[in-house]
Amino acid sequence: MKKVGLITLSWVFWGISYYFSYPFISIYTTSFISSQYVSLLYVLFTLFAIPMPVLGAKTSRSIGVVKTMWLGMFISGFGYLIVAFAKDFTELAIGFIISYTTFLSLPNFYSYMSSCGKGVIARVWGFSILPSLFTPVIGGFLADYFGIRLVFLVAGVFNWVSSVPILFLEEKVLPRGKITFSRNSLIPILVIFPISLVFPYVYLEIKTIYNLNDFFVGVLATLAEIFGMFLTFISSYIRRPFLPVYLAIFSFLPLMLVSPFFSVLFGSWEAIIPSALEEVDNKSPETYASINSLQQIGWLMGFIASAISFSPALSIFISSGVSLTLALFLFLTGRELKL
Repeated sequence: MKKVGLITLSWVFWGISYYFSYPFISIYTTSFISSQYVSLLYVLFTLFAIPMPVLGAKTSRSIGVVKTMWLGMFISGFGYLIVAFAKDFTELAIGFIISYTTFLSLPNFYSYMSSCGKGVIARVWGFSILPSLFTPVIGGFLADYFGIRLVFLVAGVFNWVSSVPILFLEEKVLPRGKITFSRNSLIPILVIFPISLVFPYVYLEIKTIYNLNDFFVGVLATLAEIFGMFLTFISSYIRRPFLPVYLAIFSFLPLMLVSPFFSVLFGSWEAIIPSALEEVDNKSPETYASINSLQQIGWLMGFIASAISFSPALSIFISSGVSLTLALFLFLTGRELKL
């Protein structure tokens, strides 16, 4: 289908931008602040991201779904440019906040993809992970030999490129919904929480503990994403409730403190999020905006908790416990993520 193909192409370019940069965000941030305060950066840009999906859903009713998808992706590229040339922590934070305008696009992407059929979200997500097969390694190479700022400059360019295929999409009238926050939406927040607890620290921690260079960090990030891509494709083609399994896998992440190769298990986060999104009944931008905003609250809760702990290892163990508890709850109750 042409529509799905264009969205997939956009997300692949976006994937190049994302996987080029995300393993190195915390590493780069330590150039401006102490490593124990890295979570504060994530708290800042997540706070600004919370209202973005709701604003994106409302904007789509004024200018259209396709234009809103394009707008968020295009503006985001400027954020990476500011990050690349940041002179202090304030400029760095402003850059990342602007880069999070992609959340204007997300609820409209999800609604558009859902209208194209069951499993499309997970499938497109899986294809968007393909750049992770090579971009973290290339990013690590560039960081080691040309400076880490170049990584974020390249990420910004590809973020702009990701907006181009959207221009060829047909505008579509999507079902209307309400921006609501129900009790059933609690589970998507909890699913995000264990991921956000460790997200700032996984690659920074293995770099510090094992004295790895940026290139090898990139290799491990690539292996993690390959693992996540494999899990994502499984759930997109086999109609089974895999979410408890993915959470159980994620709970073994503390093993990375024994060997850096166990950091590959971190890649299972890539399967946890789309597995939850596929269970949504109402396919409107407003519904996905509610979910995206709630998930950002989940990210924020984890980032704040990890910032308060001032201990990456403690955050990793708490994350493991929460993941295992959620996995057991979902498995024993057979509960689906109906919103």
